[in-house]
Amino acid sequence: MTIGEVVHTLRVSAGLKQTELAERAGVSASSVSLVESGRREPTIKWLRTIAPSLGVSAAVLFAAALAFDDEESDPRAREVAEQLVRAARTSLLEQRLQDRARPRERSPTRARRATPDSRDDR
Repeated sequence: MTIGEVVHTLRVSAGLKQTELAERAGVSASSVSLVESGRREPTIKWLRTIAPSLGVSAAVLFAAALAFDDEESDPRAREVAEQLVRAARTSLLEQRLQDRARPRERSPTRARRATPDSRDDR
């Protein structure tokens, strides 16, 4: 797994398009695309910038970037980083499910019309 694949996985888990992540984080959409495709290595500043928009700690992205830096990295570090990414992905998916399960708020006017107490008892 590469850091680009990690960013892609977390972005999709958060339900964001590349352009949406870029807008939220204040980075260019092309930088998101280049990092995800592996054509650009992200900087620490870039990872720190996008982490809140992805809904994860920058530490998750830093750990993944370090552990997946090359094929010769420590297998234990890779395993820990994979667990962190899995946990972050699961958390993002659970949050999306909770958001979908919440009833949408109605405007006060519509809600008032819908309640039986607001009708005339003629």
